[in-house]
Amino acid sequence: MSDNKTLKVLVASANPNKLEGTRKAFLWFIKAANLNTKLQIKTQKIPSNVSAQPIGFYETSIGAYNRALNAKKLYSHKDFDYFVGIESGIVFINSLPHTITFACVINREGRFFFGTSMAFPLPETVKEYLVQGKELADFAADISKTEDIRSKQGIVGFLSNGATSRLFINKTAVKGALVGFIKHNLYNQAVNSIKPIVYVSVSISAGIIKEIPLIIADAVKNAGGIINDPHVIYAGQDKKLSNKYFKETIKQILGRLPNFSNLKDLANTVYKLDTYLVDQATHLIIVLENPSFSVGMELERALSKPARGLPETKILGLIHKDKYQKLSKMVIGAQGRGFKIKKYKSILEIKQIVKSFLND
Repeated sequence: MSDNKTLKVLVASANPNKLEGTRKAFLWFIKAANLNTKLQIKTQKIPSNVSAQPIGFYETSIGAYNRALNAKKLYSHKDFDYFVGIESGIVFINSLPHTITFACVINREGRFFFGTSMAFPLPETVKEYLVQGKELADFAADISKTEDIRSKQGIVGFLSNGATSRLFINKTAVKGALVGFIKHNLYNQAVNSIKPIVYVSVSISAGIIKEIPLIIADAVKNAGGIINDPHVIYAGQDKKLSNKYFKETIKQILGRLPNFSNLKDLANTVYKLDTYLVDQATHLIIVLENPSFSVGMELERALSKPARGLPETKILGLIHKDKYQKLSKMVIGAQGRGFKIKKYKSILEIKQIVKSFLND
């Protein structure tokens, strides 16, 4: 603690609802943890490094984590005891849009826990706003006819006729995270790490060795990572399983399936899905064996993330040593911005290359 009498907290936001929700949550924490201390809370606007409207549990939770972590990096010299990040996002449950709030609380030693609010359903018309690139806040302001509703009762206040509020949502999420600090000795320190989220970019139609995606998948799993689009792994092995994963991923992220008989609708859906997954990934693994327009687009999408206000993605390009000389000079020249190319002699080497890449 910063001194014997004051617990100091920095909230990574200028939103008054987040400030007050955090204040109430920490007053509860002080009592629950039997601390004899006063409370001092300050706020600072801190970036989340995720999209303006997070979609999915992972992106929303990472937004909260990034806010808290960025606050700690920027203000750890200011003698704060805890850093709080809060992020709201949209998730699809049974194809229906819901919103949920994540909180991440990091202490001065770097230990962190997540908490969540309750999730509640949103009118399906919110999908029209998302397709146009708008945020939930835009939808909430229009449907409630209330400007800056996010700093007031929030969409939950409007939908519940004032029976609950965004302040309550934020308080609940922060309290959930603080539970971990009350009896922190019961929790395994090893769980306090963010698993790498891996997008695998490969063109099965270009005729690569079909075992390569499975070898990559196995290496990612052994390194503790998660592949966010598993359908590509099985595309060359098990078409039925690949299609199953493809449909599940689309429904989870976009909330609807495309019209598979309509090429334009299907192509538009695939584009939205793949660009979202590339943006979401912490790591990108690209198989460079054969020319592919889609692989090139995904590489450039990942490289452009910092310019679009998103965190840098670590990128690994895999290619057999005998094919390296034929690789596009533009791709070779793109190395250096978190992107490196590794040559292998045998596909058996791929597992170790991927492991080293993810553990770097």
